Amino acid sequence: MGRAEWPGAGSDVLIATKGGRARLGDASWTVDGSFGHFRSACEGSLRRLGVEAIGLYQLHKPDPAVPWSDSVGALRDLVGAGRGPDADGGGTAAAG
Repeated sequence: MGRAEWPGAGSDVLIATKGGRARLGDASWTVDGSFGHFRSACEGSLRRLGVEAIGLYQLHKPDPAVPWSDSVGALRDLVGAGRGPDADGGGTAAAG
């Protein structure tokens, strides 16, 4: 995959991505709104994007197997850890 050149932190570029989906062994997708998955997915996105924080981290969709408060709490923890200034839990923002 190619890499886009951008002026870096403090620029007018907003880096946004989503988490909460997982790839299964048969290459299909599933929902995973667990705390551990969010943290792992966010760290992977940071590494792949080459940034220290994501401007907007979004939840793909609610995971019926995980309480909503746990998924939103995971987003809130990522914001609190400085991984992004804002997070969106599908209409419920978790701002730091």
